[in-house]
Amino acid sequence: MSYNSQYYGICGKEEAEAYLAHPILGVRLREITTVFLQLKGKTAVDVFGGLDAMKVLSCMTLFNEAASDDLFQKVIDLYFQGRPDETTKKILNKY
Repeated sequence: MSYNSQYYGICGKEEAEAYLAHPILGVRLREITTVFLQLKGKTAVDVFGGLDAMKVLSCMTLFNEAASDDLFQKVIDLYFQGRPDETTKKILNKY
């Protein structure tokens, strides 16, 4: 794990829930996720590149665990064949 991901990363489901509940951050994350879902004929790698597509999967996995709706699961289903990031899930299970 990189220094930046450790420094800026969200530590667990509770922090992810707080992020989603934030009146600016949560709204922006949901907005950009909705836009991503509306793209047609693109893969996550097309949109973000290989490394960042993996980061998007990790992010969607994290927020899917914290969300009360299925917005983030829709991204996992559409762009990642319904398979969440197992490393992220293992980390979340530690908290």
